[in-house]
Formats: sequence, structure tokens, C-alpha cells
Amino acid sequence: MNKRGWHTPKGLILIGIIAVTLIANYINFFDNSITGNIIRTSDTEIKLEINNQINFNEKIITLLTVNQKNILISVDEIKKEIRLGETEIVNGLLIKPIETDPREVFGGARFLVRDGTLNNQNSEQSSGIFKFHFDESLVINGLLVKVIPTKENDKVRLLVNDVNKKLEEGEEWEVYNQIFKINKLKKHIDNEFSIIELIIKKGPEEFISPLDTKLDLPSNYPMTLFDKELILIKTSSIKDGKAQFSVDGVTNFINLNSCKIINGLQICLSKIENSENEEFDRATVNIKKELKEYIFNSK
Repeated sequence: MNKRGWHTPKGLILIGIIAVTLIANYINFFDNSITGNIIRTSDTEIKLEINNQINFNEKIITLLTVNQKNILISVDEIKKEIRLGETEIVNGLLIKPIETDPREVFGGARFLVRDGTLNNQNSEQSSGIFKFHFDESLVINGLLVKVIPTKENDKVRLLVNDVNKKLEEGEEWEVYNQIFKINKLKKHIDNEFSIIELIIKKGPEEFISPLDTKLDLPSNYPMTLFDKELILIKTSSIKDGKAQFSVDGVTNFINLNSCKIINGLQICLSKIENSENEEFDRATVNIKKELKEYIFNSK
């Protein structure tokens, strides 16, 4: 900087940049305060100004009044006062206020919310994606399924009847011929507001005869037959009528009610089940080891 210092054009530009940076930092510093309009900060946490509302699971939540210790809230016009830090059920929703701002202008509250309906009933589905909270359970395929928290933030404990196992997101567990997979895991410091998406599907069924092996095979499930790894990758629609298989890494499609040899295995496809989610595709196949012809020279 020369003797004219900050009064030069360069100096004025530099002052402008510093001013903009300070204003941006100031805004960011107060960004966590309860101001502005409706902001959903996660699947379970909501910020709401007084007299504003939000649609949550097809129910309208309206924040009516706020003070230092309580909020008055309505869910589809059913009103209830809830104390800060306590959990109440309002018209089928669990709501827990965790922060209040009682200012008349821009005042509001931050609270946790989830559907209060439990899944503790027999499911008509034999497989699918099920949403769990830690206080919920489900009976599916005659099995009692429940998820409980662990000290590890990236794991939960899955209970199936009398057995249990710790699992992390994306991990599978096969038990009682069912495959369980943690599809999504969103743990919250308040365990009752944690969300666990669990994939449940039937495991493989194998029928061995002297001539071949018949399999009812779920997708992406490796099975070893004749020292080769067989995987059903996916099925097409029933109209297209085919499925894609991998045998030791070699992939190919097979049409329904036909056979094909893939990398040494003869695979005959007799049935397919197709789903929008490839996770639930299935196929029924008969497997034989490829027969090779040998010619012996006679003397």
C-alpha cells in the first residue's frame, strides 16, 4: 500500500471485500436462531415460527404460542400444550420441544416429531422395506422383529425372536431363512426419534435331486454350486420374461422357460418375480454342471 493508504481505488475495493465477509459471517453466526420461515432440518427435527404451520405425514402442525417453558401446538386443529424437553402424543404424532424463542416478532420453537403409530402388528407383506423406531416391533413371517439402540453411533442391535446381532447401515444378516438388511440408519440423541429402515426378504430355498439342483434365489445373494459362485443380478418384467445371472463374474441373460450355459453351469429359468426395487427380485432355476464330451482314441 502506498502513502495514500486506504484512500486508493485498490484500498477501497479491499475495504468492500472485508465488509462483505464480515456481514456474511454475522449472518452465518445467527443462522441457527429460530428466524425465517418453516425449515425442516431433518426427518424428525422442525423449526417453526409462531403462527406458522407445516405438513408432516399428511397432518398440519401449527405452532400457536411459545414461552420459556412451554409451547402450544395443534395437529389438524387438535391442540396441546407441551413442556420443554418432554414428549407428548398430539393427534397421533410424537412431539418433543427442544428449544423455544418467546419473542413476539420472529419467535418460535424447534421440536422433534414423528409418527406415533406403532408397527406391532402382523404384516400382510412377506418382504419389503419397513420403518422402525427403537420402541417399535413387527411380527413378519411368524418372527418377532425389534431394533434397540447401541452405544456405537453407527450401529443398532436387531432382535429376531430369541437371537440378536449388531448391524451397521448396509449390513445384512441371514437368520431363520430370512435376510435382514439395515437400509438406512438415522440415529438421534433422543432415541425415540431415531429412524431405521429395515429390508426384510425371504432367503434362498434349495432342493437337491440326483439330476440337478433347484433354487428359489433372491437377488444379489451369492451361492456356491459345483465350486462356482452363482448370483441372480436382476429380473426383467414378466412381459419381457428374462433374468440376468453371474457365474464367477461372467454375466448373461436367460429367457424364461429356457436354458443357457454360463461359465460352466447350465441354468434353466422356470419362474421370475420382478419388483420396482431390484432388492426384491427372485428367480427359480434348475442348475446342472456343464457336461463335456470326451473322445477316446481306441487302438
